[in-house]
Amino acid sequence: MLVFTDGAWENQAAGIGPVLIDTATNMRWVLAGEVPQQLLDKWQPLVRDQLICQVELYTLVVIRWMFKDFLKERRSLWWVDNDAARCAIIKGLSSSPTMRYLVREFYAFAVEAPSFWWVERIPSFSNIADGPSRRKPEEALNLLKVDRCLDFQHCPELVNRLLSDQLVTRKG
Repeated sequence: MLVFTDGAWENQAAGIGPVLIDTATNMRWVLAGEVPQQLLDKWQPLVRDQLICQVELYTLVVIRWMFKDFLKERRSLWWVDNDAARCAIIKGLSSSPTMRYLVREFYAFAVEAPSFWWVERIPSFSNIADGPSRRKPEEALNLLKVDRCLDFQHCPELVNRLLSDQLVTRKG
């Protein structure tokens, strides 16, 4: 599986838009959506207007949840254009409490649906997921010959866990 992820934080809107390619079956997905407002409301007082790292990392967490059955016991290569999100996933921790909590949720899926993954850096201008994260999926759809852009599924259980009081409420 090839997983291209991207998040966009523009005009107080948090767009997310991954692109997935299953090289074994040739299935392809282009998705677009936004981070739920209640998560942004929780994170913003903690990190001010610099939410892009949380937005980018949330994209990885949601993809891990949505595609856990496709990723289970398979190899995947994840392309991420935000270094803070990429490094947090690779290390399994972050100095930011909000990002550390997101990383913990990403790794929680390893118990239920273990997989073998590698995370690499991709520059934004080369990232096929950039357009979908800005609600402009046309280029990705055309390049991959995909008929339609899918909406994100936000698991209520996951969102509730991310909203829980377990998240440390100090700046970070």
